[in-house]
Amino acid sequence: MRRAVTRFLCLLVLAPFPMQSQEAGKASGQAPDTAAWLEDFEQLKHEMAVHYANLEWAITERGLNLRALSDQTVASLKEATTQAAARRVIETFLSAFGDGHLVVRWPSPQQNLSS
Repeated sequence: MRRAVTRFLCLLVLAPFPMQSQEAGKASGQAPDTAAWLEDFEQLKHEMAVHYANLEWAITERGLNLRALSDQTVASLKEATTQAAARRVIETFLSAFGDGHLVVRWPSPQQNLSS
């Protein structure tokens, strides 16, 4: 179980979201590609459902309503007008789990240019 969590966290923390490489060279203030962010969010939820060991705990112990959280995240991603706003939406989704280890390390502009 611990290995699955470690693998998931490595994927989440170390691997940038796919759309970030498509956005190479764009400033964080530019409009996001909403469809790509929504696709990335669906992938994130899938990976969490398969690999995140604390998912059940977040539901039972924290009383997290995943449907409502997902719906709010999708709505917020659709309303995001900048890359920075879309990133904050994903970070807000993850922070709802109350797990300080569940984070995204976004690629720096230099990493985007080299991909």
